[in-house]
Amino acid sequence: MLWPLLLIPVLFLEWSMAAPLLSQTKPGCPDRCGNISIPYPFGLGEDPSCFREETSTFQLYCNDSYNPPRLFNTGDASTPIINITLQGQATLLLWPATYCFYSNGTLTDDSFNVILKMREGYRFSYTRNKFTAIGCDTSAFMSDASGLNFQSGCYSFCKSISNVLNGSCSGIGCCQTAIPKDVRILNLTQDNRYSRNFSYTSNPCRYAFLVDNDWFTFYVSDLWNFSKRVEYKINNIVALPVAMDWAIRDLTCEEAKRNRSSYACMQHASCIDSSNGPGYLCRCDKGYEGNPYLDNGCQGV
Repeated sequence: MLWPLLLIPVLFLEWSMAAPLLSQTKPGCPDRCGNISIPYPFGLGEDPSCFREETSTFQLYCNDSYNPPRLFNTGDASTPIINITLQGQATLLLWPATYCFYSNGTLTDDSFNVILKMREGYRFSYTRNKFTAIGCDTSAFMSDASGLNFQSGCYSFCKSISNVLNGSCSGIGCCQTAIPKDVRILNLTQDNRYSRNFSYTSNPCRYAFLVDNDWFTFYVSDLWNFSKRVEYKINNIVALPVAMDWAIRDLTCEEAKRNRSSYACMQHASCIDSSNGPGYLCRCDKGYEGNPYLDNGCQGV
């Protein structure tokens, strides 16, 4: 009759040895804004121990006046952050360049030119984003800040709405093109000087924007209903999820390893060079998991 008694401590031992949840922030620092987790080197508030200080990229604030609360880089109230990962990725909400008409055919006051200027630690993801334009007879362009390093774009045309297909963004009602590496500032422009087709009911607005591939699928109804379909708004203006790559931008991996006082990778972690722009990322060594930027953040598995 001793066997039932012996089972109790054995089960308790197995439960007590289960791995605890690994912290993603410094001790005493907030770890969430609404439903968004905030892993170090990012951090909330004014306490410099809660975030990595070499750029303003990593200092965030949580605006509780929204429901749910919205996360921003400190000093930037126009670009919400909706996701951050330790794999060097983040998702931000950014505006499109829009070109809309009133029912009488005159232009509204929408902005057909938008400059997207990101913090130093960010780069637009060239693997996850596409430059996209929606509309009939729409010319859309993108360039770097000066327009000297690169310029690109696409043209979307519709002879008839019946020719436009759901899921197709190949130039009929919707067009897309890739963006280059190492871009932090983008100028988005629509040029409708030669626009010939106008129908307020079927295509009252044309849009040019950067967007995360995983989020966007084109529908024919986007030609007249895009602003209502888009999930996100900033001050009642359409905003699109854009994928960003972040990194520790001050040094390369090899340079950082020679400067241990500022090296971001902690115990049982090593660095890898950023694949998009200068800098490096940290990752836990094989056999460990957790946050490689925290002291003892990588734990054996």
